[in-house]
Amino acid sequence: MLKLLILAAVIFINMVPVYAKTAQDYYQSGGIYVSQGNLVQAISEYNHDIELNPKDWNAYVMRGVCYSNQSNFPQAIMDLNKAIEIKPNDIETYIDLSQVHYEQHNLTQAIADYTKIIGINPNFYVAYKMRGIFYYQLGKFDQAISDYTKSIEIFSGQNSWSSYYCRGLAYEAQHKFNNAILDFSKTIEKYAQFISSQKNIDVYIHYDSIVFDRLIAKYTKAINLNPKDSSAYYSRGLAYEYEENFTQAIADFSKAIEINPNYGQAYYARGIAYYYDYSNQSKKAKTDMQSAEKLGIIPDLDFIKILNSAN
Repeated sequence: MLKLLILAAVIFINMVPVYAKTAQDYYQSGGIYVSQGNLVQAISEYNHDIELNPKDWNAYVMRGVCYSNQSNFPQAIMDLNKAIEIKPNDIETYIDLSQVHYEQHNLTQAIADYTKIIGINPNFYVAYKMRGIFYYQLGKFDQAISDYTKSIEIFSGQNSWSSYYCRGLAYEAQHKFNNAILDFSKTIEKYAQFISSQKNIDVYIHYDSIVFDRLIAKYTKAINLNPKDSSAYYSRGLAYEYEENFTQAIADFSKAIEINPNYGQAYYARGIAYYYDYSNQSKKAKTDMQSAEKLGIIPDLDFIKILNSAN
């Protein structure tokens, strides 16, 4: 009887259909292993995916990224090139490939990757900026400036601050200091717009040490070279203001106004600094806003409402 029961169980087990994993199943489980940091198992899952579906370009990309994170760059390049062979116009894959080449210190090939991207989408401003960065690192400053300029021409919105900053560095490397100063001024202007548009400024605060400390040093040099340069005082004041060093910002705006009494932007910026200064000099802020308006600067209505409600 026992033997019959065992035999029946074996027959029943063999009759139960075994679920076979699909290529998509392996791809999804590979993603889970990636999220857990288990790259070895993720690669194994992508291997199975590719065995079942040799045309799954996503699996090649993800396996290539895993290999890259393991510093297995030759294998990563093979996988990413295979993905491009399957889907030749995917910009994201070229970006991943460029990153691998950059990790290999192969800037020439990284530039070629972004040139391919530009060929696919000539209006992708980030590609020009990134290619410009690689040209800059190779010391090819003319090409870098050309690419930064193209990036700005395509997109001159608030996120363009980094392109102005990079171009300023390239001009500085060529000792074209006037051009550099103009670009660093634009950096501050665009960065201010960028920051003001963010819901959580703290996320972006780490850029301050990268951008504004360096800009303060540059404008200090400009002031030392020409103590009558009102725009240098104004620009340095903006950098101090965005670092919340209101005392120094007020001093710089005041100096700019002393040199150029019709400097409406300096009155406006000083008014903001007066208001946000820890001593909350709202009366001086109102006076400066009125002066700025007389000089043709249109004030922000929301700020004026806040200012008028202050004691």
